[in-house]
Amino acid sequence: MEFKDCTVGTKVKITGTIIEGINNDLSVHVRLPDDEETYISPCDLEPASLKYDPKRKFKRGDIVRPDYKGRKWAGMLDEGIDYEVLEDESHNGQVLIKIDKRIDPNGRGFVDFSRLALIQPIEKRPCPYYIYESRNCFKIRVKLTDKINPVVYCVFFGAGTGVTKNEARLKAQDLWFEKRREYRESLKN
Repeated sequence: MEFKDCTVGTKVKITGTIIEGINNDLSVHVRLPDDEETYISPCDLEPASLKYDPKRKFKRGDIVRPDYKGRKWAGMLDEGIDYEVLEDESHNGQVLIKIDKRIDPNGRGFVDFSRLALIQPIEKRPCPYYIYESRNCFKIRVKLTDKINPVVYCVFFGAGTGVTKNEARLKAQDLWFEKRREYRESLKN
């Protein structure tokens, strides 16, 4: 749970209630079921109720986390790890997610929708495109992973191009807005 979500009255998963805003930037005042009061770090709290509509089907690009109820067996995915949905939920409730290649050589696996909790819907994920200024150009890149950020467009300026730095910046912004619009449109499909 993020600090900004810690408001007075918010029910949290430790079955407590936030009763006072903040002690400092690192903790919130929480009342436990036995009327005991304590200070807890926001990163140790989770909302007690679902943040998203439980009837919503999983979509490609959603971030999910396994949420097992009842018995567990050795082959189940770790509950503390987030996974990306690779395809929309099927008509029979199966969800294809990206998993570690040590678990499956293809890096994909099906999980029943009832065993997943939605952590971040695709609609709330930030746009992966960004502008990066290098020595003589503005690059529009797409963030695929923490280490892979390929260049989509490159707008050059300076000597021999006839384009000023400001003109190149404006063109790069136009291209970035267009890529962002295309990205948002793709989320609607």
